[in-house]
Amino acid sequence: MRLKLAWKNMMHNRVRTLVLLSGMGFSILLLFMQVGFYKASTINSTMIYDMFRFDAVMLAPNYLFISDAGTIPLRRLKIAQADPGVETAAPLFMDQAQMRHPVTGNSNAIMALGVDVATAPFKALATNEKLSLISRQDSVLMDRKAALDYGPLPIGAQTELNGRRIRISGDFSNGAGFISGGSVIMNDATFAKVMGRSIWRPSAALLTFAKGADAHQVMSRLKTRLSGDVQVITRKELNKRERHFFMSINPIGVMFTSGAVIAFMVGAVILYQILSSEVLHHLREYATLKAMGYTDQDLKFVVMAQGLFMTVVGFIPSSGLAVLLYDVLRNTIQVPVRMTPQLLLFIFASSLVMSAISGVLAVRRIETADPAELF
Repeated sequence: MRLKLAWKNMMHNRVRTLVLLSGMGFSILLLFMQVGFYKASTINSTMIYDMFRFDAVMLAPNYLFISDAGTIPLRRLKIAQADPGVETAAPLFMDQAQMRHPVTGNSNAIMALGVDVATAPFKALATNEKLSLISRQDSVLMDRKAALDYGPLPIGAQTELNGRRIRISGDFSNGAGFISGGSVIMNDATFAKVMGRSIWRPSAALLTFAKGADAHQVMSRLKTRLSGDVQVITRKELNKRERHFFMSINPIGVMFTSGAVIAFMVGAVILYQILSSEVLHHLREYATLKAMGYTDQDLKFVVMAQGLFMTVVGFIPSSGLAVLLYDVLRNTIQVPVRMTPQLLLFIFASSLVMSAISGVLAVRRIETADPAELF
């Protein structure tokens, strides 16, 4: 009976209900977008490292995050390679560079990556197969998913990277991020020339373990042998550190983290206003029900159920619109936002929590009112 009453209240004035549902849908859509950006930020924080295959990494003691990595001595890679549990130790050079667009002349920040082409360090076989294209000096592979400001640059095009002339000899697929609009891959000698860096000082070393090796024992030996001017951490530890820095220290990550929290708070306020308006709009009806013997708990259940109905109904179009907006963001500015069952379930659960909190606050007027005063 109480559920039926809640449904009747919602459908009594359909025009009013439609207006209220639009507000409900907006609050849920706002939560979808902010949480989507938050999730994209966590993906973005390790986007560059996700291209490579490795089990552990050697970093400088003063390593901060990928754009401020510092350097390590190249000779330390030989010590790591000598361990029977290490299969490969590949040097990796990383730094931010300025790339000039050959048509517009504008310069934009891009992540420059230098690799030893003989190590074939990438996960994607297609990218490893194209490394022969950059064995020649001043040749690079260009990210074909880079932001629009960088391209599209056809293979064979020439431009400038940090004021040095380079040639686009091939491409690969990774995507833009919040750190930079894309990335370029070159051999270690070209990186040293373009960036003005020593080829003997890579930014990191990517370590892959031998098949069947005990990862814990290998890590223990490496940390003992390489202590001092390098640090050795697992891939899992690296991902955790990168996400922590980007989401808790980097201004962009902090903005999206706080944005998700604020979106929940704003959504709760909007839902409270909607349910409170509904309570005030039906005060006479609720007074009549109290006079007929309905308890405050009965009426509270009705309001909460009405909020639940409106949340579920408003969630459906909001989720559909969120999918469309995610596709637009992903295909136009390469933001890695994607709808997943886990995200859908999380937003739905968060919407129900918002509705519950708002409902508890909205029914206080009924709980303290006397039926005689409401007529």
